[in-house]
Amino acid sequence: MTTKEENNISELLRQQTALARFGELALRSDNLDEILTEACRLVGEALGTDLAKVMALQDDGETLLVRAGIGWKPGVVGEATSKASDRTSEAHALKSGRPMVSPDIATETRFSYPPFLVENGVKAVANVVIGGGKGQPPFGLLQIDSREPRQFTDSDTTFLSTYANLISSAVTRMRITGDLRDREARLRKSEERFRRIAEIETVGVILFDAEGKIIDGNVASCACPALPERIWMRAGCAGMSSPRRSGCRKRCVSLRS
Repeated sequence: MTTKEENNISELLRQQTALARFGELALRSDNLDEILTEACRLVGEALGTDLAKVMALQDDGETLLVRAGIGWKPGVVGEATSKASDRTSEAHALKSGRPMVSPDIATETRFSYPPFLVENGVKAVANVVIGGGKGQPPFGLLQIDSREPRQFTDSDTTFLSTYANLISSAVTRMRITGDLRDREARLRKSEERFRRIAEIETVGVILFDAEGKIIDGNVASCACPALPERIWMRAGCAGMSSPRRSGCRKRCVSLRS
C-alpha cells in the first residue's frame, strides 16, 4: 500500500469518526444553533476549507439568513442575508434539490453572489440542500466556501449531503417535539380554565362529547332546573328535587355514554 493510499484511508477514518460524533449530537441535542455550528466546523475541517455556513430559508421563501458558520468576519453569522433569486447558486440548489458547485466565482457566468462572500475573500462555493421534513419546505443550505479556486468533487458534495441529512433529521425531530409541547401546554391551559370555572358554585358546567352526549359536569349543574329529566335518569337522580340532586354529585360527574 502506498503512502498516498494510507493517507486516504486515514483521512476517511477520521471523517467517519467525526461524522459518528456529529450524528450523536444531532440525535440528542435540543440546541439547533449548536448542531448547525458543529456541522460547519466539522465539514470545514474535513474538506480543508477556511469557511462554512448554514443558510436558513426564511418564511418569505426566498430570503436566506446565515444562521451559523465558522471562519467569517463579524457581522455575517446571524446577520447577513441573500435572496434565492434565479441568478444565485443557492436558488438553483433549492429548486433542483441537487448540489451546486462554483469552482471559481471570478469566472462564473451562471450566478451572482452576495457582497459578504466577496468581502470575505470567497473564491469557490459548494451548496447542498437541508431538507425540512415531509410536507415541509427546505430548511436551507449547507454551504462550504474556499478562499482559493477549487473544483469540489462528487465525493465532497456527497460528504456534505450526509451532514445535511443529519441536520434535516434534527430539525424534523425538534419541530415534532415543539409541536407536542405546544399541544400539551394548550391542553394544560384548557384543563386549568375548566377547573377554575367548575369551582364556581353558582355556574353550572356540563361537558358534551362530539356526539352531544354528556360526559362530565360540576356540582352546580346538578341543581340546574333547565336540564331535561332524561339526563337525571341517566345519572340515577330522576324525580329528585334540585337540592337532592346536588347531593349526588359523584354520580352526576361520572356520566358516561
